[in-house]
Amino acid sequence: MKSLTYFLFITSLSMSASCFSQDYQPSPCWLNNPVTLEEVGFIGSASPFSAKINGSLLSSRAEAFSKLVTHYELNFVTEDIDFEQDTLTVDSSTRVVFSSSYTDSQAMYSYAAIEKNGQSRVKQQEWLRKTCPVQRCQFEKCSPAWLCENNQSSIISVSQMTSIPAKQLNKAEDNAQTLLQYIKESQVDDYNYQVKSTGEFQQWGYSEHYGEIQALAQKSKLLNTDMCQTPSYMFARFSFQGEANAIIKEFDEWRTEPNLGIRSGAVGVFNGISADGLFSSAIKKAIKEGLLELAKIKNINIDHQSYFKQENGSFSLSKTKMSTSALVTAKLQDIKVIEAKDNLVIYAWLLETKAAHGKRK
Repeated sequence: MKSLTYFLFITSLSMSASCFSQDYQPSPCWLNNPVTLEEVGFIGSASPFSAKINGSLLSSRAEAFSKLVTHYELNFVTEDIDFEQDTLTVDSSTRVVFSSSYTDSQAMYSYAAIEKNGQSRVKQQEWLRKTCPVQRCQFEKCSPAWLCENNQSSIISVSQMTSIPAKQLNKAEDNAQTLLQYIKESQVDDYNYQVKSTGEFQQWGYSEHYGEIQALAQKSKLLNTDMCQTPSYMFARFSFQGEANAIIKEFDEWRTEPNLGIRSGAVGVFNGISADGLFSSAIKKAIKEGLLELAKIKNINIDHQSYFKQENGSFSLSKTKMSTSALVTAKLQDIKVIEAKDNLVIYAWLLETKAAHGKRK
């Protein structure tokens, strides 16, 4: 169970992005799409620098192999394996094939897949050698197309350049797990307090917002299917077991009308950068805002008091208290990132997925 306590306040934020070279070298196509209709593969990464002979190759292949074994739930120990070999025998019916490695300025990447037989093996080898330009994320153009698709059980995660660049993809998967744990099932407690006073000689206001969110869902089995990059971030799509198809609703529509039939919906918005400077944290903040809105729709208590007094000058006092405690189970139906005034604005659309629950003590 994860728990996060937070306070919301108004501040001014700005974001800048570093530039990167436009002289792209061809990369293997599996780096953009590790999973296709014909192939399911796994990417491992390691620092491009190693004190050991072939150390980077061995480490990246070991990580790719470990992901494959975990995904297929194979009973196989990775110790004492010669990862310099391009194929490994797992059992009498299963062999694993590795691609040639690919190295950029940040990491060395390796790719592992179950080896196919006959003519399919020939096509598999062609795929492993095929090169493509590095895929760049362009949200305004929906390029690549999966950035705007809503018809799969998948989540788009992101990671910023980390202190260990070779682990950027792993960080994106960690962020995807965190997002899913929050949106699948969360306990939300939200408290708002507002007081304002206006008069001939004075005008003041005070507001306080306190909330707590606990992620209740267990970790999901994720499969990295696609990747693209921006100057500062890596975006990755992960598929997971769940609803087979998402209901398509265009961004301009769900932003203004988040409900879907009898299902309650909400849109969480975050503009700027988070306190820790990580884009992944900004996405989580948008999702949490949406969850809080859903909780308010389900169960909201309002205590409103107003006071008016006429003396030498006009004086009025109004006080509003609002509190919410509810169990929210939601699906991240869509997420949209746009640029506005040189800032990134993140919209997260959530739909409640279960019937209403009572309060959880």
